Amino acid sequence: MQQFNTDLKAQAAIVGHAIFQGGKVTQYLRPGIDEMAASFAGWKSGAGLFTVRSPAGARQVQVILLYRFSPNSDPTRLAELLQADFADNPTTRAISQMSGLTLATIVFDSHTIPIPLPDKIADAIYSQLYHQHHDGATN
Repeated sequence: MQQFNTDLKAQAAIVGHAIFQGGKVTQYLRPGIDEMAASFAGWKSGAGLFTVRSPAGARQVQVILLYRFSPNSDPTRLAELLQADFADNPTTRAISQMSGLTLATIVFDSHTIPIPLPDKIADAIYSQLYHQHHDGATN
């Protein structure tokens, strides 16, 4: 798999995934992203939140995907690339088969995701996003 996509409509650098199992984070950082970090210095950062709704209507976060994207990226095409990467990654492939899974994207305007991501910084980013967007039971 390519480390970052050079699609004409979107350029995206996938930083990593966090999978949540009962509120506990299992983390995957993209191999080789550290060496490529300078390429993405001027890009915006964002997160893709893959969620499901419980029968009671509560939103449950399953996976958070952190990424950077170039300023000229098309948002619709970017979402397609995030979904494709999510389904193609062996760490997240099984979860991508869940029924009712939806993707929401957010953009960080006031700060960017550091690359490389030291463990505690990564855990803090993933945990903060999880708690902001998870309003259901954590199993």
